[in-house]
Amino acid sequence: MDTINPVTQSAPFSTRALEEMEIRGIPATPENYTVWYTHISGSRADLSDHLSQLISAKVTFDQQLCKEIYHQYFGDGFQTLMEELRRELGRIVNIASQDIDKIGQEITSYSHALEGYSDRIAKIQASNMLGDLINQLITRTRTTYQSTHQTGASLSVLSNDISQLREQVEKLSRETYTDQLTTVSNRRHFEEEYQKLFSMARLRGYSFSLILLDIDNFKQFNDTYGHAVGDLVLRFVGKMLKDGTKGQDIVARYGGEEFVILLPDTNYPDAIKLANNLCKRISAKPLTADRTGQKSFGHITASCGIAYFDDSDTPETLFKRTDDCLYEAKRRGRDCCVGEQEYTPKVQQ
Repeated sequence: MDTINPVTQSAPFSTRALEEMEIRGIPATPENYTVWYTHISGSRADLSDHLSQLISAKVTFDQQLCKEIYHQYFGDGFQTLMEELRRELGRIVNIASQDIDKIGQEITSYSHALEGYSDRIAKIQASNMLGDLINQLITRTRTTYQSTHQTGASLSVLSNDISQLREQVEKLSRETYTDQLTTVSNRRHFEEEYQKLFSMARLRGYSFSLILLDIDNFKQFNDTYGHAVGDLVLRFVGKMLKDGTKGQDIVARYGGEEFVILLPDTNYPDAIKLANNLCKRISAKPLTADRTGQKSFGHITASCGIAYFDDSDTPETLFKRTDDCLYEAKRRGRDCCVGEQEYTPKVQQ
């Protein structure tokens, strides 16, 4: 039988990938080649669906979009870990399929044997022949039972393996995307969702808003009361932000005492209103070290910058405008929110 040379087999994929990139004016970088080779080879249906949508919408594959796509699908080690879990799941499914096939074969064989015994019973004329046939039937029944019972036990083990695998996936997802101190999303999760939202906003034409929030005088607070109390402040603010936002919003700790809030399908006025409400929630009551309230550290305040997506934006320009607004809120004395429409002279490019 003829064998297929893997190098020869992959050659058309590489050629077609380069051709597709050239047609769309995409530079032949290693990252871009990885994206388009994977698409042409059909090994990632989610990536192919995404690219097909972009192509149908006649989107220009500029440098920023290419970077977003690569980051989304190949950006970090999480993809490698997920591939390992997929392989493990594939192994379990294959074994289960083989075991189920084996049961089916045993039952089919047993059914045929019963039909044969039925024919032989009709021809029996002596009692000793009937006894022999009964013994054969008992033996065959025991053999079939033992075989199917062993396979059933194997499937039970595989069921436990699948449960453990599911727990590993859930734990991996939590650890990968959660800030362990505050339990809000971490920077990695924000950046991945931010890139995805940008791509979809370009494709479907809807907008979204971004809030940057910074705890006021956090360093001074940390130096005065210590890092343990500083951690308490971060957890407190994280909880206030989670409790004050809706399900589709993403609250993430961006770094240090700075938080970022991604607001899908949210217009600018609603984002301003939400930012002000969040700051009020944070400063509404003094922070205490325990439930008795006997040890109080005073009121915590925060400053916010708010901006919204524009068709001409890149992830960097939108984030910079939001950061400029946050800086302006600090300049105005802290404990306030500044939106880009209030700060036009400073954010115009």
